[in-house]
Amino acid sequence: MTTSVRLESKEVQICLIIWISTVLYCIYNFFIISQKYFLNFHDSFDDFVEGWGLFGSRKRDKADFEWETITFLVQNLSPYFLVYVGTNEFLRYKNVTQKNIQFIQIIFSLTLVYVVASYKGLVLISIQPILFFLVGFINSTLCIWLCNFLCLSLIVIYKTMVSSDDFLNNLNINHYEAYITILLLCWLNLKCTSYFLSSSHDRNVLVFLSYCLYCPTLFTGPFIPFDDFKETIFVWSYESFYLRAGRLLKSITRCIFWYIFGNMVLHFVYVNATGFQLQLVSVLDMWSLCGYGYLMGQLFHIKYVVLYGLSTSLTSFENIKVPHLPRCIGRVHLYSDMWKYFDPGLHTFLKGCIFIPCYSKTHNKFLSSFLCFLFVYVWHGIEDYILIWAVMNYSGVCLESLARYLYMNKLKTCKFWQRLQKDNLDRMQCVLAAPLLSMSAISNFYFFAGKDVGDIFWNKALGSGWMCQLAIFSILYCCCRISNKLRHIQAHMM
Repeated sequence: MTTSVRLESKEVQICLIIWISTVLYCIYNFFIISQKYFLNFHDSFDDFVEGWGLFGSRKRDKADFEWETITFLVQNLSPYFLVYVGTNEFLRYKNVTQKNIQFIQIIFSLTLVYVVASYKGLVLISIQPILFFLVGFINSTLCIWLCNFLCLSLIVIYKTMVSSDDFLNNLNINHYEAYITILLLCWLNLKCTSYFLSSSHDRNVLVFLSYCLYCPTLFTGPFIPFDDFKETIFVWSYESFYLRAGRLLKSITRCIFWYIFGNMVLHFVYVNATGFQLQLVSVLDMWSLCGYGYLMGQLFHIKYVVLYGLSTSLTSFENIKVPHLPRCIGRVHLYSDMWKYFDPGLHTFLKGCIFIPCYSKTHNKFLSSFLCFLFVYVWHGIEDYILIWAVMNYSGVCLESLARYLYMNKLKTCKFWQRLQKDNLDRMQCVLAAPLLSMSAISNFYFFAGKDVGDIFWNKALGSGWMCQLAIFSILYCCCRISNKLRHIQAHMM
């Protein structure tokens, strides 16, 4: 037994070396090619801004609108959030009643919306809570979901309208403010739905609005279920101020570190700008393409660590239970784990509001999962690349579920399989998971960079020779082995 464990440990170490070496090699290849393409032509593209003086004349990739929105949020809204936290702390110190605190919080959030999107935006975001509250009196789950999809349809229409500069001028907002308003509407949609599907809601307008308009998660999320919110915000526990302040400082410092690190990387690796240069993507060799894809995933992860990290830092300071930060995509190899650990808040909503209620009535996991991914598709926006991403993810989750069913109900009792899997179960799982990991990666490339870039990855993956495919399969196997070993380590620990 000791010998077996020692051999497995050596194998995992070898897999770790192969995986890290391959990732670094792929990143290096992409770096070299992208430098040759961009370095002498910065002025020919609109995807760069003046870089930090620390890096000489190098310019910074600014092509990711979501990443630039973080800068806009920090520069324009952080003073308001500091005032909010300070005011709340002072009111609690003075033993102001919870109802009065809720009322002040609502007024503050509405004022913040007015600052970002003017009175027209304020009217716009008021539509959802009003509709949901009126429909809530019917006390029908079906009516709540009809209201949900009506509001999502209106959000889709609004997304189309804000693409017009004339419409933005009429609202007197810029593109950043319009995007932040869309984020607010989408998160508001989840919170309104969660409130009225919760068994503990009491149709109290003050409670409803204080939850839906909770300031720290108003614009950026993540989603916090109403039951978790109510459990902590309305039963205030006087945890030490210094303990909470220390935790807040640590969390904010982590976010600042990753924000600075992400901006530093964008001075050297032009991942976001590459997505708009199909000519460059199409000529990348397989290893450079893999480096490009890996960097897309890592920068996407960093972006949401910063975005969710800022809001959950303030939320946690107020003793509210928050979901874990996104888990690094470099150590997640299963579709189900990606959905569970990258955005735990959204996963909680899908599981609690859609999957479990549907499964309790139909006892059909595939139908329940289908409804979850249908909602994900509509909620993220009904674009063709999102449809492809959602379909591939649904297919991957179904394949995982089917494999798990076959193992538990058929193969586990098979004598041949029992002999075959002795001391090799982990290896066999990784062999089966490697092709799914490849499909998962490609589906995410559609989501990160759009249909055209996703198609290039798909065509090159299918068109590469069998030697190349075998090499990629072996490397992905190594990734699966490492991921299995790190699977139960929480995101905040790595």
